[in-house]
Amino acid sequence: PFDSSLYERNFERLYRQALDIALRERRRAATEATHEGVAHLQAGRDTQARASLEEALVLDADNATALYNLALLDLRIGALPKALGDFERVVSLTYKDSGAEMNGLRARSLVGIGLIYQQQGRQQDAEQSFLEATRADPKETSAWKSLGLLQLNTKQYAAATTPLQRAAELLPTDRTVIIALVESLHKSGRAGQACLTLNGFLNQHPADAELWQQLAALEESRGNTEAAILALESSITADQENHSGVGLVSAVRLATLHLRLEDYENALFRANQALGWDRSDPDTWTVLGETQLATKQLAQATASLSRAAELDPESATRQVVLGDALLSNNKISQAEAAYLRALTLDPNSAETLAKLEESRSQLANERAIVAGKAKPRKPLPPKK
Repeated sequence: PFDSSLYERNFERLYRQALDIALRERRRAATEATHEGVAHLQAGRDTQARASLEEALVLDADNATALYNLALLDLRIGALPKALGDFERVVSLTYKDSGAEMNGLRARSLVGIGLIYQQQGRQQDAEQSFLEATRADPKETSAWKSLGLLQLNTKQYAAATTPLQRAAELLPTDRTVIIALVESLHKSGRAGQACLTLNGFLNQHPADAELWQQLAALEESRGNTEAAILALESSITADQENHSGVGLVSAVRLATLHLRLEDYENALFRANQALGWDRSDPDTWTVLGETQLATKQLAQATASLSRAAELDPESATRQVVLGDALLSNNKISQAEAAYLRALTLDPNSAETLAKLEESRSQLANERAIVAGKAKPRKPLPPKK
């Protein structure tokens, strides 16, 4: 039986105080171990990170931050089932406490769950998890970014624009987000807005040669050739010495656009600029040769297009272009050989076959003239 004479209220109070002190001390030590684990994790010291985080969880099994970072570590090494279980437990734990920190932790855990679902091929589950993350914490950048990228990759172009626009607001310097947003806008039929978005980013990052090139492609797809030319010029300015290789591609594209506009002087200038950077690029020799052909520099055009065909011997198109140049230069037998090589590479090309037959007809006529069996064609009278 209970003996009330032995009960001492002060002892109970002291005992409860001691318990509280011990609990606070364990939580303080768990927090320190968590901080150490996070530092190790960020520095790539996975073994030390795991030891510190597991120590934290021994001290405080409900330490959501330690559990979340341990799940990140497991995700990094591919231990998906364990990571998934830990992320799900973090989501459960964060519902017990309110506040911005717990909301953010829950959102990031939901993103982690979504990433695991993606790796498992569960795209719809991943999308739902990312969507829940945006609701848990509307300021969590990884949630909007992950949702937008998933929708883009699953060809939900119109849907992807909303989360990607939000991600771009939160991460205005994130190049991956901007590229994805531009793609989603373009593929959902909003090319104009895509150009405006990319222009806005490039105004802040004018040294991005590759994105200037992408802007040029967008402008060209809209029929804005002059805007495309300006973008390509900016691309070359950003890569003046062709260190990244982007300058070369932009110069070749510029030459092609100028050729299309019959601006032969600038076409030759850009083609030769590209040639100065790389004499082994077949596209450069092709546009140079086509420009020379357009300006009646037949011998030079033949030489340039021959070089392009040598550098890219598996291209039927380059053989056809070379054949056209040779035919213009009255080198009919060589043109015939070029068309034959093109047909070997692409036997189903009716256009190339027609050109081959035409070259053979001209060659037969030429031989008949030499043999005295035919008269040379009279030149056409000048137009009045």
